[in-house]
Amino acid sequence: MPAMETESARGNQQQGNRQNQQNQQGNQQGNQQNRGGGEMQQMDFQHVCDAALSSFRDYAKSQPETVALWCLGIGFVLGWKLKPW
Repeated sequence: MPAMETESARGNQQQGNRQNQQNQQGNQQGNQQNRGGGEMQQMDFQHVCDAALSSFRDYAKSQPETVALWCLGIGFVLGWKLKPW
C-alpha cells in the first residue's frame, strides 16, 4: 500500500508542476501582450494628435479670420486671468 500512495503522490506532484509551468508561461505571454498594448496606445495617441493638428491646419487655411479671432480671444482671456504684472 505505501508504494501505491507514493506513486499517487508523485503523479499529483508532477501534475501540479505541469500546471504551475503552464500558468507561468501564460503569465509571461500576458505580460508581453500588456507591454505591446502600451506601445500601441502611444502610437494611436500620436496618430490621433497628428490627425487633429492636420485637420486644424486645413481649417485655418480655409477660415483664417475665424482662427485669428479665436486666438485673439483666447489670448485676451488668458492675459486677463493670469495678469503677469
